Amino acid sequence: MQPAQLATALEEVAARLGIQVRYDEMDPNHPPGAGAGGFCRVHGRPMILLDAKLAPRDRVAVLAHALGRFDLDGIFLAPLVRATIHSHADAAPLEPCPLARTVPPDGDPGDE
Repeated sequence: MQPAQLATALEEVAARLGIQVRYDEMDPNHPPGAGAGGFCRVHGRPMILLDAKLAPRDRVAVLAHALGRFDLDGIFLAPLVRATIHSHADAAPLEPCPLARTVPPDGDPGDE
């Protein structure tokens, strides 16, 4: 199965769980892979947010990692899809990227 097909299969798993998958452009100043996306809740609704510019392999990694936090034992999944989710479930979480930097009262950002 090609990475793009696997990403589509993972998106279908998310839909079956009631999780919206959304692609948006992320900050282009982040290094590759940083801030690529992940699971979040927006107004209480579960969502997997991904950088629209991610390559299919990276989409698979983010989707599989996000889906790995859910109990999928009662859901039929193709063996490759289940194995992909399982292999990414124990992976280290993506490092969170700050949305904004804070500036100390003295105005020197180097003191953070």
